[in-house]
Amino acid sequence: MFVLMNGFIIYYLLNLLLLENGGVGPRLFCKKIRVMFYDPVSEGTFEWQATWVDYLRRVFMLYEVRYIVPEIGDKKEKVWYSKGTQMSHFWNCPLCMGFWLALGTTTLSIFFKIDILNTFFQTDILNTFFQADILNIIFTLSFIILASAGVGVFLYSFGGD
Repeated sequence: MFVLMNGFIIYYLLNLLLLENGGVGPRLFCKKIRVMFYDPVSEGTFEWQATWVDYLRRVFMLYEVRYIVPEIGDKKEKVWYSKGTQMSHFWNCPLCMGFWLALGTTTLSIFFKIDILNTFFQTDILNTFFQADILNIIFTLSFIILASAGVGVFLYSFGGD
């Protein structure tokens, strides 16, 4: 049950964070900045206004900033371009992104002792989980991370265009 719920969270985050879904997310209090993305697969250029998700991508150094001076006016315009680096490949790959999101969500749920199943079944699974031996913990954590990533990527590919 935890794997399925974590898989749905990863599916949502994949829909939100992958570059092929550009322009998704709230624009509240965001400056009016254009974002340009060149897709090497379709060989097309996509453009949208910056959202909070784009600001998050900018923190992870996905975009480079360029200034464009239009022919008519003197005012420079700030444009964010996606870099052609390994990081842009990561933000385009659902498998890579799904694995790291699963690792992050599983780690956060254990660190903050968030036990979603405890809400439904009135048990304390995380406490009984840590009473096992170390090999069992490593195997179970690996299974949770890989299975959650698999469920999230499967739902993303199934729900795609």
